[in-house]
Amino acid sequence: MATTQTEKPSKPATQSEKGDNAFIKAYLVAYNVSQMLGWSALMVIMVSHFISEKSYMNIYPKIEGLLQICQTAAVLEILHSMTGIVRSNWVLTAFQVYSRVFLIWGVIWSVPGTQGGYPVTMWMMAWTVTEIIRYSFYFFSLMPGPVPYFLVWCRYTFFIVLYPIGVTVMFPQLYLHMFSQRKKIIGGRDSSSSHQKKVN
Repeated sequence: MATTQTEKPSKPATQSEKGDNAFIKAYLVAYNVSQMLGWSALMVIMVSHFISEKSYMNIYPKIEGLLQICQTAAVLEILHSMTGIVRSNWVLTAFQVYSRVFLIWGVIWSVPGTQGGYPVTMWMMAWTVTEIIRYSFYFFSLMPGPVPYFLVWCRYTFFIVLYPIGVTVMFPQLYLHMFSQRKKIIGGRDSSSSHQKKVN
């Protein structure tokens, strides 16, 4: 679910495709800069936590609100693709965005037991680095001149490490949490039933 988004750079459609190209470009610049700043702020918060607390534990409550805003705002990228203002496959974009939004709201928010510990720190770092690079790349793609080579290299190299982390690191924690829930609910019911039988 926690996928790394790899759609094509968010360049505006040509003038023949859209009437007000300047407005579209200004909107996309504002969107990408906002996301870049939001994810950069998340990185600052996490690094500050590591330095001050010297621990990776209990970091999620500090980033939860901003994370939910940044990731939920990415739903706009589905609309960007569907309306043609960026050259991306809207089905692929929808799948990528939905998987992350579902993880944030359907799993992390609704199951508080998944919020703590090492796994959440790992996938948050992977997501944050990925998105800072991605939105910086998109921003420079909208500017005159070539995208800086450093960003191009990061964009198409870091996924080798970050993609597996983003995809796999969250599942063991959720899997083990479900076992603890099973033990709490089913195990408690079995113990109660055994106790009632002894009393009878």
